[in-house]
Amino acid sequence: MFGLFKKTSYTPNLNKEVLELDNRRQDALKKATDEAQLEVWKAPQKKMKTDNEIIQEIHDSFDTEVDKLLEFTNNTASLHSEKQELIDKVKRLKALGFTNTKEVKEGETEIARLAKLESENKQKEDLQRAINYFSQNYPNYKFITDESVNKLCNKYGLVFGDSERYTGTIPDVNLKHIEEFKISDEDIAYYELQKELDYDAYHEAEMRSHYHSMVNQNNYYIIKKVYCTYGLVKSNKNNANRRFNKAQFNIVAPQKDFNMKGYVVSNNEIVKLEIVPKDPIVLCPVGFENKKYNLIITKWGLEASDEDVVNANHN
Repeated sequence: MFGLFKKTSYTPNLNKEVLELDNRRQDALKKATDEAQLEVWKAPQKKMKTDNEIIQEIHDSFDTEVDKLLEFTNNTASLHSEKQELIDKVKRLKALGFTNTKEVKEGETEIARLAKLESENKQKEDLQRAINYFSQNYPNYKFITDESVNKLCNKYGLVFGDSERYTGTIPDVNLKHIEEFKISDEDIAYYELQKELDYDAYHEAEMRSHYHSMVNQNNYYIIKKVYCTYGLVKSNKNNANRRFNKAQFNIVAPQKDFNMKGYVVSNNEIVKLEIVPKDPIVLCPVGFENKKYNLIITKWGLEASDEDVVNANHN
């Protein structure tokens, strides 16, 4: 009876089979790992860009942005509506005082959609006229919008501010580029100073304070520039309540190349408080049809000592 519990002769063989199976699994895993590692080694390795290559990429991005803007302006939306009959009916209904019917609600949605498209088309037409104007009158200088400057600053970790805040160096050849730039009075951009609450800084201070009422809102205002064109300045020359200033050169560079005392960065722009490799790009603010744009005047980087390279970038 006790023989039923006697160890069988199969146990050692079973252990051996388990061990052999485990070894085969380990070998297969090692082989798969080695093959996967070999594929990684075979794969082309991404080459790290040099500082000069990064700078050249940034400069090229600024120079070619105008081509992207032109392509954008050429893509206007159709204002045709499949619901024109409904739109016409909405006008008739509203003229009789029926302003909340189902047809009116549906029609107003379509009217709002068309109005938005029309506004976007108008903005594209305005931008295209500005590009054409400055391309014809200043063919040696690339056109760029504030929105594009902001987008590229975000991409490359840069900021832009007035020339008076810049603390870096300016090579002689680039200084000559700036001195040689001429612009007519009608194309100069002007600005007025406007007080604006820095909501992010104010709310952050509120969150940190146990006594919200003790946070003085007046300590969190910034002074921003509202740009305009020469025509508005000329028409208000006798208005003592409005003070216009001629726009300075702007410069795009890493934040460390600016004197930030009393200033903060708001939306990549250095603005005044009331109470990566070097790659500066000099911009001249210009005005057209009461809107502010920019012309790229000159730029430099680590290659600044090579005059041939700098001149090639300028052209």
